[in-house]
Amino acid sequence: MDILSFCAGYGLGVLNYRMFVRALEEAVSKGENTGIRKQVVIAGAFRHLFIFLAGILLIRGASLAPFPLCAGILMATYVCRYRTWRSQQNEENDNS
Repeated sequence: MDILSFCAGYGLGVLNYRMFVRALEEAVSKGENTGIRKQVVIAGAFRHLFIFLAGILLIRGASLAPFPLCAGILMATYVCRYRTWRSQQNEENDNS
């Protein structure tokens, strides 16, 4: 059950990060006159609320263990951010 909980958390973490990146790209693509900060704050609040509620439902409804679920979310977020950082480093090295 711990492995299933970790995998569910990992999936939520990847979804969380992708939603974050998509919200930033959407806000930046619309231009600066539309209030980017307001859009990012609203999107971030809904994203965090969604992930929080999904985690609660997984813990209560599916009886998944909370600590492996949280570890999966943290691990997925770290892996996604590391991959993004590595791709940015590779792009900077290619441009130099």
